[in-house]
Amino acid sequence: MKKAAPKKPVAKKAAAKPAAKKVAAKRAPVKRDLDDTPLTPLQLRFVAEYIVTLNATGAYKKAGFTPKNDNVAGVEAYRLLRKPKVAAEIQKAMYKRAEKVGISAEKVLQEFWNIATVDRNELIQHRVGCCRHCYGFDHDYQRTDAEWARDQKLAEKDGEDFKTMGGTGFDPRKPPVEDCPECFGDGIGRIVMADTRNLSPEAKSVFAGLKHGKHGIEMAFHSKDNALLMVGRHLKLFTDVLEVKDTTSISGRMKAARERAREKK
Repeated sequence: MKKAAPKKPVAKKAAAKPAAKKVAAKRAPVKRDLDDTPLTPLQLRFVAEYIVTLNATGAYKKAGFTPKNDNVAGVEAYRLLRKPKVAAEIQKAMYKRAEKVGISAEKVLQEFWNIATVDRNELIQHRVGCCRHCYGFDHDYQRTDAEWARDQKLAEKDGEDFKTMGGTGFDPRKPPVEDCPECFGDGIGRIVMADTRNLSPEAKSVFAGLKHGKHGIEMAFHSKDNALLMVGRHLKLFTDVLEVKDTTSISGRMKAARERAREKK
């Protein structure tokens, strides 16, 4: 029998080297609103429109942007307002306009303070004076000097005796008489309005105009409560909690959320 040929030794395979881990390349942060990047013509028109009405959605559409609908316009306008360069340009435009017309924070605050503190009696008063019987002889009806002369002529013309009654010299500005049998000391009330041509600067601040109302001429005032609220906000005396009603669609809110998430990366 033939002997079997010896088996050749099998060479051992070299151990496989572990695969090198792929290192994820880090994305360079995206720089937004670079100082050396000017605003686009549409963005500049948006700024010009916004400082007129302070309505972001309206300014967005008037500037020339073409959103699909109002919800999209509102979302995109909100994004545009949040851009630092756009916000800075709006602030710059507002300061420039205020400086041009001579407006300052001090003047605005003074105007609100005038409205909150002015004595409204300077513009309109409820005065209580005497009645016709307070100072008449025996508390009879008293005439003014002009009424006395008129009634005397009428009596002479008609050939009648002139009745002097309570005499002459009635002046409604005199105070009521406590023991008057006619008004019992309460007098007669009347409304007196100031000549608006001669108002002080403080009174002019609170004066909001005149109108013919149901009971005659009415004088309007700017709100004292609102003025005090604005002064408090300016001086940071309290913190406002604002409730904003969301009127955008679900798709609009989802899109806005995605945009905010991308901006945070």
